[in-house]
Amino acid sequence: MSINKRIKQVIDIKLGGSQKAFAALIEATPQYVARLIAEGGSVGLEPVIKILKLYPDVDARWLILGDGEMITPGHFNEVKFFLHQNIQEMLKIEQYLPYMTDDELKQYKNAATTFTAYNYEQKQLDRWSKLAEQHGK
Repeated sequence: MSINKRIKQVIDIKLGGSQKAFAALIEATPQYVARLIAEGGSVGLEPVIKILKLYPDVDARWLILGDGEMITPGHFNEVKFFLHQNIQEMLKIEQYLPYMTDDELKQYKNAATTFTAYNYEQKQLDRWSKLAEQHGK
């Protein structure tokens, strides 16, 4: 894969394919970006440096040479850790869904669908536990 295609891949993944947004980020025109990602187009050091500064998780060796993976493994591990931690927390309180208020259910659903941490207070957990005990669960 050429460096042009790798730059296009960065734009696709990081900006949902928006060349216009990428042009704004690197302070260039959309026409420049179109030439940059065109197969066989010349790529100087400046756009590569800008990409690496904008996206520190993009592996420089991959971007320049095509070796390895796009995202550095350390960043994958960080994301995996957060994801697993969040899933564990969500599963821990899943048993209390029948005892949540409508607002609490909305918050839980929002957290589950946006992959964000669900923040609840200890008093909520205590209330849910008490309700579960009263219902024999």
